[in-house]
Amino acid sequence: MRSACWGPSSGNLTELADGTASARPEPCTDRWNWPTLGEIQLILDDVVRYYNEVRPHRAVGRRTPKVVYDARAKAQPHTLIHQPHWRVRTDTVDVCGYVWLRYLGRLRHLNVGWLYRSHAICLYVLDDVVTFATEDGEFIGETRIDPDRDYQPKGHGFRDSDSLYGFNCSR
Repeated sequence: MRSACWGPSSGNLTELADGTASARPEPCTDRWNWPTLGEIQLILDDVVRYYNEVRPHRAVGRRTPKVVYDARAKAQPHTLIHQPHWRVRTDTVDVCGYVWLRYLGRLRHLNVGWLYRSHAICLYVLDDVVTFATEDGEFIGETRIDPDRDYQPKGHGFRDSDSLYGFNCSR
């Protein structure tokens, strides 16, 4: 009588020796109760937990790896969330008197004034305050960025130069 499982472990050595064994063995699924992947993961988790938390190691002074790891100093994140954010940049004012600046992930149009169109200026940015100066260092003005607006109005310190020439580039 043939067994459902074929191979040396199934006791079919005589069939294997005299050549009467089938060429394609049937799978041996009814003989073993194989664990599921979830059960295997639980077994592996238990082995890892035992290795790291229960079993002492000679290499670390008969302590467990978890005790050694927890005793080490950990690096702390160096976030700049509560620190001021400085930026310095040089830009050219467009023909309508605006420069562009990316703030909070959006492109903002900052009004410098028509008097400075096509001039290179320096922008000194501290968080939401932008100070404008010429390349020579002459103060032009200062603006506080409103996060709800793309086109920012002039701040304080600017000369009222647009009305002198009768040029209007309002948006």
